[in-house]
Amino acid sequence: MLYRTLRPRPPLDAVVRCFWILRDDAPAAGAPFERVLPDGCPEIVFHRGDPFVRRHWSEAEPSSQHRSAFVGQLDRWIDIRPTGRVHVLGVRFRPAAAPAVLREAAHRSTGRSLPLHELLGAEGRRLEEAVMEAPTDAAALAAVEGFLLRRAGRPGGGPLAAAAAADLIERTGGRATVAEAAAFAGVGERRLERLFRAEVGLPPKRLARVLRFREAARLLQEGAVPGPAAAAAGAGYFDQSHLHRDFLEFAGETPGRWLRGERDMADRFLE
Repeated sequence: MLYRTLRPRPPLDAVVRCFWILRDDAPAAGAPFERVLPDGCPEIVFHRGDPFVRRHWSEAEPSSQHRSAFVGQLDRWIDIRPTGRVHVLGVRFRPAAAPAVLREAAHRSTGRSLPLHELLGAEGRRLEEAVMEAPTDAAALAAVEGFLLRRAGRPGGGPLAAAAAADLIERTGGRATVAEAAAFAGVGERRLERLFRAEVGLPPKRLARVLRFREAARLLQEGAVPGPAAAAAGAGYFDQSHLHRDFLEFAGETPGRWLRGERDMADRFLE
């Protein structure tokens, strides 16, 4: 399975963290579910191969993913499973950037996967058609870049305060407090909470928790630390019990069980 990320060129680097491509031409029928963890970033996903099956933590039954979809902020884990040929193009937004492109309040899509045509109408259908019919990944990416440049250049971009605060929380690995993030952005804490609801889809404190948890999971996945206690310390947790609590909430299982699970594909999203 091939997974690669591509850095966006200016000015798209202000709204897009990376583009990514996941590809495996071998049939994946019968593949197990793999657990994907929240990372603080909403995405647009295009299935140029066969769509995945998706199982959200709050849903009783799995469902087929849309051919092209906007995936809002994950508040907890989801399970995904390929059904055939894997060929995915993704756009990973910066935490507070998606509303500037989609003109949709972020909290409305938290934990949800919405077809592009539901958000963007005919423009979403045209983009899906261009990406699906593109003869190469480069051509598909060019179509996505053109769409993003047109949308990001229109009036209606999100407040700079939300982006500034989210950037600080990211740069500190979730260690910045809400008070520090609000002061850095030049707004009050209650104002920041309202801005994050509209622009990020997660409250500032929860975004910080997600990013801190994500760093601990990465340390464990890479084998960079000897165990959960060291991962907790390396990610800035007060102690191991706090990391254990976050694993149960964000991953739905203990660190040990998560490490023993099927993660061949999902591990690539931790890179």
